[in-house]
Amino acid sequence: MSALDDGSAELIRVGAVIGQRFDTELIRATSGAPIETVVHALRAGVQAQLVTPERSESTAFEFRHALTREAILEELFPFERIEIARRALGALERDPLDLDDSFGEQAAALAEKAGDTRRAAELLLQAARRARQRGALSSAVPMLDRAWSFMNQTELEWFEIGEALLSALATTGAVDEALAVGEQMLAVARPEQCANIHLAMARATAEASRWDTAGGHAAAARNYVEDVPGSLIGARIDAVSAEIAVGQGRFDDAALLALRAMDIAERLQDHELQAATTLVIGRCERGRGEGNPAATFDSVVRIGREHGLPTWQLRGLMERSSLALWEYESPHGILDAREHAENAGA
Repeated sequence: MSALDDGSAELIRVGAVIGQRFDTELIRATSGAPIETVVHALRAGVQAQLVTPERSESTAFEFRHALTREAILEELFPFERIEIARRALGALERDPLDLDDSFGEQAAALAEKAGDTRRAAELLLQAARRARQRGALSSAVPMLDRAWSFMNQTELEWFEIGEALLSALATTGAVDEALAVGEQMLAVARPEQCANIHLAMARATAEASRWDTAGGHAAAARNYVEDVPGSLIGARIDAVSAEIAVGQGRFDDAALLALRAMDIAERLQDHELQAATTLVIGRCERGRGEGNPAATFDSVVRIGREHGLPTWQLRGLMERSSLALWEYESPHGILDAREHAENAGA
C-alpha cells in the first residue's frame, strides 16, 4: 500500500471492505469518485500486486491473496469499516436489479459488517429463496443457517427462516439436521405456529422414507388445524399424508387424499401443491398398475417448468426416468434428470 498515492490507497481500502472480490462500479458508487480515478487506483493496485482483474467478468477485480486483504482491513478503525460498509450497502440498494442478481449475498455481508444483522438476515433469506428457485439448494442452506443465527427466537422472522432452513436441509438429505431445527422451533413456538412446523417435519421425514415418524408429525399438524373445508394448510397436510400413504403401500388412501388436496390446489392456483399431488397420483397409478403414470409424471415436469419450480421439475424427471428403467425405455429421461440437477448446482 505504501507504493500507492493517498487517493488510490483509499479506494483499495473500499474494495477490501466490500470483499475479496469487488466490482468497479460498486467502488465508484461507494466512494463517489469519478470512474477515471477508480481506474487509476485499480491500475496502481495491479502494479503493486495487491489486486488482479477477474477474467470471467470485465468489471470485477479480486485481491491476489486473502491475507493481503486482511492486512489492508487491519489498517482501518472499526468505525471506518462500518461507515464504508454502510455506504457500499446503500449503493447496492439504490439499484434493486443488483440485489436480484449476484450482489444479493454481497449486500448481506455488507449489512453484517455495518452492524445491521436484521437487514443481513433479510438479504440472506432473499438470496436463499432465489437459489432455491434455481434448484441450488446446497447454496441456500448455508445462507439460511447464517440468516437464522442473526434473528431472535421471539421474532416471527426467526420462524420464517427456520421453516425455510428445515425444508432446504430435508431436500438436500440432511434429515436429522432438519429435525433438530424443527425441535428448536417447537420448543418456543406458539400453538398457531406448531402446525406449519410439524408439517415441515413430516415432509422432511417423508423425504427419508421414515414413514411412521412422518405420519406422527402429519397427525400432530392436523391436530393444530381447525377442520375447515378448503383450507390451504389442510390441503398441504393431505398432500404429505398422501405421500406417506404411498410409502406404506396404501394406494387407495393416498389417491383419495391427493385428489382432495389437488382440488384445493387447482382452485387456489397453488402450483407447488399441484405438483406434489400430481406426483403422488402418478406413484399411485404405478403402484396399482393402472392409469398412465408416465403421462402423470410428465405433467409434474411441465408444472415445474412452466411455474419456475425446478425442484419439482427434477422430481418429475426422476420419477419418469425410474419408470422408463422398469419398462426398458430409452435412457433419455435419466440423462435429462442428470443434466437438470447439474445445471441447478446439485
